[in-house]
Amino acid sequence: MRRSIIGSLVVLSLATTVACGGSSSGGGTDGDLSDTNSITGTVFAPNGTDPIAGATVYLPSSSSSSLSTPAMVAKTVTVTCSGTSVSCSDPSAAAAVSTCSCADGTFSLDVSSLTSGTTLVIEKGATSKTVSLSCTETTCALGASDTTFSSSGTGALTMAVVTGAYDEIQDVLAKLGYGTLDSATNRLDIGTEQFAIYRGGGSDDSALASISETTYPEASALFGTLATMQQYDIIFINCGADESVSGLSNISVPNSKGLSHAEYHAYHKAFAGSKSVNTTAVTNIQSYVNGGGKIYVTDLAYDFIEQAFPEVMDFQDGGDDDSTTAETADAAQDGTSGIVSDATVNDTEMRTWLSGRATNTIDSSTSPNSGTCTTTTGGSATALNSDNTIRIGDFLPGWAVMDEAYDTSTTVWLQGPVDFSSDAGPVLDEVRPLTVSRTIGSNSGKVLYSSYHTAHSCPTAGFWPQERVLQYLVFEVAE
Repeated sequence: MRRSIIGSLVVLSLATTVACGGSSSGGGTDGDLSDTNSITGTVFAPNGTDPIAGATVYLPSSSSSSLSTPAMVAKTVTVTCSGTSVSCSDPSAAAAVSTCSCADGTFSLDVSSLTSGTTLVIEKGATSKTVSLSCTETTCALGASDTTFSSSGTGALTMAVVTGAYDEIQDVLAKLGYGTLDSATNRLDIGTEQFAIYRGGGSDDSALASISETTYPEASALFGTLATMQQYDIIFINCGADESVSGLSNISVPNSKGLSHAEYHAYHKAFAGSKSVNTTAVTNIQSYVNGGGKIYVTDLAYDFIEQAFPEVMDFQDGGDDDSTTAETADAAQDGTSGIVSDATVNDTEMRTWLSGRATNTIDSSTSPNSGTCTTTTGGSATALNSDNTIRIGDFLPGWAVMDEAYDTSTTVWLQGPVDFSSDAGPVLDEVRPLTVSRTIGSNSGKVLYSSYHTAHSCPTAGFWPQERVLQYLVFEVAE
């Protein structure tokens, strides 16, 4: 078993029994590792095809009768993968032996020093799986069914998504196996999701219109009660989530379902100076994250982070460069549309993982900014360009621009050249942060923000490069 670090929510690991090596011969019995030198396998996301990097794999020690709940998750377990050192989080319980999964999800756990062991645990942050062992061969090879994280039930991530008008993180989660894609639209088939959905306003609410609000309540029901937020390991907030519907502010966007991204931005920008921020929602967000919760926000919804945690990032044109005071709401919505950015991936482990992931392609003619969505699904064997940058598209009018991090406690995952309008005039081809995160408080709470839309607006069955970034960070931010 392992305990989630969010509130008092307890998550039990899902256990399966495996006879390693595919044979019951050789004299092995349950828990007998006397003839086994290593246990191998590949850790997968719930879709069963995409590998999970940096998962912790271990055999609990026999003396481990209770769970440890460290205030901060240390990453001291290391392994060498193709000549590169990879680290992962310490096991949540005392371990006899432990290792990490490599960028391709593979692991090899050395058990040559052990004579017995009944349980193998695989965990990545708040998600985990437990395998009951019956090893009979020198190398105990686990199959994918044993090493694939579950999408629901015990051991699975508990997640909530706040809908918005211009981003669809829920579609990417479905691609990861947390739901089913509609074959006609390549969007989430509403009702198959293995996470909670809250109505945040916006055009995609039309898919929820005929469904009871008891099933899909408004986002104010989420942010208005801390106990409701604490049900979830991660809360995702889509670009275009109406802040009045979510209870964050007093400014409502009229007829938001019919507004373009540019019109939505312009309306909010016009009222930026008069917006009143709801202190109850801000306080609940702060308490949730300080208690160990994770929040992932995209583009125009950036004030869900800025108003609660101004120390995370200095946004463009937000007022005084003061990390202790929230900047003027909506002031950073200065981005220019019709661009793509070949962004630098600053994290070595993320870059290695992305290099092995197939993606659809983005160029100046197929970017949705030109109104064309023709593409080859999975047309590229890697998410990276030849120079190891990653191409990010879907920059729509008035996207929120970051200036720079106040200090090194904020991690800048991606940064790249972009165009935008500032108070001083147009700025062209200037490198700015594009995806950032920061650990908040002493309980491993995190906030993560991307200036661009995480779900590409050209819906296809394959992953776009920026969707691969979200795929990696869903599990990384869960730690």
